[in-house]
Amino acid sequence: MAQQAPLKYAFYIPATPEKAWEGFVSAESNRVMSLGAEFQAELKPCGQLACVGAADGKTMPDVQGKVLRFGWPRILSRLKTLLETRKTFKPH
Repeated sequence: MAQQAPLKYAFYIPATPEKAWEGFVSAESNRVMSLGAEFQAELKPCGQLACVGAADGKTMPDVQGKVLRFGWPRILSRLKTLLETRKTFKPH
């Protein structure tokens, strides 16, 4: 069976490279894109991954695991929306 070519995506973000990078790495932006949770990840295969939320004033992990493959299209799409509107959308 023939192997399919990988999908390619293009994202056009109306921001300077510095503003886009800050939106990508800032804790505040990541909390908005993660719907209030703090996203902690080593973005490499087998890297540690956690979404940490707060309940009753205590920080606790909502999700823990290892990165198997990294879902760039969703993250970049949410970053684009955040930088354009200062809000994001719920994933579907």
